[in-house]
Amino acid sequence: MFYRHLYLRNQFYALAHTLTCNKFYRLLRICIHNRKTFLKLYGNLLLDIKATEKQE
Repeated sequence: MFYRHLYLRNQFYALAHTLTCNKFYRLLRICIHNRKTFLKLYGNLLLDIKATEKQE
């Protein structure tokens, strides 16, 4: 039972990761067309990464 729970959780994380990546790449493609927006989003992304690193 416990192993089944772990397996399902891993499946969920894999799915979430795939969805996040797809969303990110789609955003990236859109942003390449609009450089100003891309730079702003990229800056926000870097800030998010720094913030999460500080929290850990």
